[in-house]
Amino acid sequence: MSRTPRCTACCATCCRPVRESVADGAPAVRVQRDALMKPYFQSPRVPRPRALPCAVLALAAACSAVRAQQAPAPMPPQPPQAVFPIKGFAINGENPLGSGETSAILAPFLRADATLDVLQRATAALEKALHDRGYSLYRVVLPPQPLADTITLNIVRFTLAKVQLQGNGTHFDDDNVRAALPELREGTSPNLRRLARETAVANENPSRQLVVALRQSEAEDSIDATVRITEQAPWSFGVGWNNHGTSETGRDRFTVSGSYNNLFNRDHVLGMAYTTSLQHPSRVKQVGLTYRAPLYRWGGVAFASYVDSDVTGTFGLDATNTQYDTFRSTAAGHVFKLGYSYYFVPDGGYRSYLTLAWEDKVYKATEIEGVATDQRDRRSRPLSIAYVGRIEAERQLLTYSAELAANLGGGSGNTLSAYRTENDQIDTIHWKALRGSATFFRAMASGWQFLARGQAQWSPDLLLAGEAFGLGGVGSIRGVPDRVLYGDSGASLTLEGITPAWIAGLRGLAFVDAGLIRSDLADLPTRRRKDRLASVGLGLRYEHPRGLHVSAEYGYVVSGSRADPDENPSVPEKGDDKLHVNLSLVF
Repeated sequence: MSRTPRCTACCATCCRPVRESVADGAPAVRVQRDALMKPYFQSPRVPRPRALPCAVLALAAACSAVRAQQAPAPMPPQPPQAVFPIKGFAINGENPLGSGETSAILAPFLRADATLDVLQRATAALEKALHDRGYSLYRVVLPPQPLADTITLNIVRFTLAKVQLQGNGTHFDDDNVRAALPELREGTSPNLRRLARETAVANENPSRQLVVALRQSEAEDSIDATVRITEQAPWSFGVGWNNHGTSETGRDRFTVSGSYNNLFNRDHVLGMAYTTSLQHPSRVKQVGLTYRAPLYRWGGVAFASYVDSDVTGTFGLDATNTQYDTFRSTAAGHVFKLGYSYYFVPDGGYRSYLTLAWEDKVYKATEIEGVATDQRDRRSRPLSIAYVGRIEAERQLLTYSAELAANLGGGSGNTLSAYRTENDQIDTIHWKALRGSATFFRAMASGWQFLARGQAQWSPDLLLAGEAFGLGGVGSIRGVPDRVLYGDSGASLTLEGITPAWIAGLRGLAFVDAGLIRSDLADLPTRRRKDRLASVGLGLRYEHPRGLHVSAEYGYVVSGSRADPDENPSVPEKGDDKLHVNLSLVF
């Protein structure tokens, strides 16, 4: 940046400008001084002694003239700032903040010795408070003031003149999109924090994504909004097959699933899945239903789900990487879940929500070859609160969750006597558990990918098997069946290195899986108080843009269970292996 100084003793047009840098103003002055002093420092003649006083006087006169030119003119004295009392503030215009909140914000500026600077800081403080609460389209103006001890502040706002929708077609009409963004109404000043939260909730729908952009309108004191929509058909159907079963129930699992993501034209989601074994259809039946209803004005989603299963294991199709069509069964029985998720205002690439849920779980009594045992049905009714976060950046993603669950009691089978038919060492039904998980994914510029996934649970109580932390299976420790080991507390870690695509959609991978568990029981040969499991392996994954997914992952156990295989033949040993194959087609 530069400035052009001009002579202050005459008209500005009579002087030739001198270019001068603001950051270094000395060179211009220095050049003028050198020009004046040049005759004295470059003369080859040495003055005679009698002429020396004249030379000295001439030099002194010249230097005095230079100093006179360089000496700045004395600054006029600054008038003292006006001081006045402020006993109150009067707000004109629409104020979205309550009177009590506004008074608290402006209270620090009430004083007997206020100045203009105090008024400016009060104006800025109120405007900042408005913006921090999402009212970014509001401005606070300090108008001319009468002679009084009450200061008037004017609040002006920009209103929404026009909302334009782009990209939606036959699947999601204008009424649907506008219902998802109730904050966007013509003639109002939208709260941008609420609008960001509504957009985050709306984008939980796997069939439609929204992007909102604001710009200045041609109308005075107004803005326009453009909503860009990316949509696809709200329905999906799929079939899948895998070999995640056991010799007792059938090695294979066959699944059919479906979902519809815009019931009532209000983004309600209904998902369902049914799984059986083609080898032993009578031994395997898994049914899952889920329903989700977004409540945009409240900033959240209400949900309910039901699972009925004869076996242990995850089922359903997760082709869209959402939670709508995947179900989990930790033991034979049925589970009903009801809950609400409250979404926080997004912050850049960070998304998060808080979930409160209640579950009713019934674990069926064990039968041996169709013959009932002494075991009874056991029930738990836990109340849980969970926090889920997601941080997305360029080529990487971090998700994590933390959950606290506690059994409330109540209902048939939710008694200590019923619990002890499974394990006579259980001493309470009011169990507690703290659970957590985290996943980190990184895509390298070279095409390589890295995945790290961890899960953990801690409980001070001896739990039912269905509430325990399990090890084994895809998503846990590969090379063994689902949940072959379980404990009251535990942790598992998965590390994966994924190659660049060899051909379109096909990648290779190498993995390491490891886990530890601890149970609050006596150490027995059939089930150890502390146990572990680890495996390594290789795999292939193929994904076609039209919904075909194929994976084959071979796991080899390098660290088996500490339990005695002669006493408990089902425990995994070092050297056990398994090839996990999964095929699915979603359309």
